[in-house]
Amino acid sequence: MEFLFMKGWNYGKSIVVRSQLLKDIVTTQSLSQLTNRSETIPKDLEEGGEEIDRFDLRDKRYQLATDITILLTNELTKANRQQEHNDNPQILVNLLQEVICEENTHFRFG
Repeated sequence: MEFLFMKGWNYGKSIVVRSQLLKDIVTTQSLSQLTNRSETIPKDLEEGGEEIDRFDLRDKRYQLATDITILLTNELTKANRQQEHNDNPQILVNLLQEVICEENTHFRFG
C-alpha cells in the first residue's frame, strides 16, 4: 500500500509501505486520531467532481511524526541487532520527511 501525499488538491510524492510496517503505522495512536474526510475534487481540476477520502495532516502532523520516529528507532534497533539488510528505516525516514513537510496538507492511501 502507499501513502499518497497532497498539497491542497495537487498530488505530491508517494511512499510505498509493506504490509507489516504498514500495520505498525496504522495502529499508532496519532493515525487513529486523524480525520478521514470524504471530499469532492473541485470541478476545474483533473478528475473534478470525483469524491475521494483523504486524511488532513494539518492538526496532527507532529504527533504522527513523533509516532513514526518511535517506529524508526525500533526499526534501527532491529537492524543493528540483525546486521542484515532492512529497508524499513529508509522507508520510515522518507515517510517522516513527507509528514513534516508543511506543504503537504493531506494524504490518502492508494
